[in-house]
Amino acid sequence: MRFRRASTFKAKISDNFLFPAHTALNLHFTAHACVQDPKVVVEVFYETYCPDSRSFILDQLNSTYAELSNIITLQLVPYGKAVSCVIEYYPDPKEHLPLVVCMFASRNPNGAYESCATKQEFDLVNLQKCVSARKATTCN
Repeated sequence: MRFRRASTFKAKISDNFLFPAHTALNLHFTAHACVQDPKVVVEVFYETYCPDSRSFILDQLNSTYAELSNIITLQLVPYGKAVSCVIEYYPDPKEHLPLVVCMFASRNPNGAYESCATKQEFDLVNLQKCVSARKATTCN
């Protein structure tokens, strides 16, 4: 079957379906003519202290991405400054997903940020500058 133009399907799974609280998952399926290897775009919106976000990332996303990273384009969208700075400096999910998993594996995810970033050998000086700059520009 040939496609004359791209067709797109977008589904949002949120509060009332699989992920209660503040976790949302967007899946984008796009079929293009003559595209050899289309990927599924998976966007995950999460909060660090949300137990549903924690369960999803630790129990499902981490292993699924490890197994299917060749067919998934993963976009993590955190609610928080620290991890968003990591994603800004290290945009490849293969780099920043292990940090998120490390943080969620801790009882105090935000407290584990620095040790997890150190394990990943991230540039803590520039990351801390990014976090501080975002705190200064955020209205409370």
